[in-house]
Amino acid sequence: MKLNDFNGMTVNERLFELGLISEFDQAAKARDQIVLIAILIKAGLSVEQAQQTVGALLASPENYGF
Repeated sequence: MKLNDFNGMTVNERLFELGLISEFDQAAKARDQIVLIAILIKAGLSVEQAQQTVGALLASPENYGF
């Protein structure tokens, strides 16, 4: 699957499609910002989008199930 195929998909859908959902969950539980950002970049997010997403997740992990 090419990154262009991800247009219209949510981040969770992208992570699932790439087989990265478990790796992302583990990194989120460990609060590993660097790994989380790297995973999101693999899923086609820009560096800025990945940083913003991880910032939101780590600021309120309970809102995201972590």
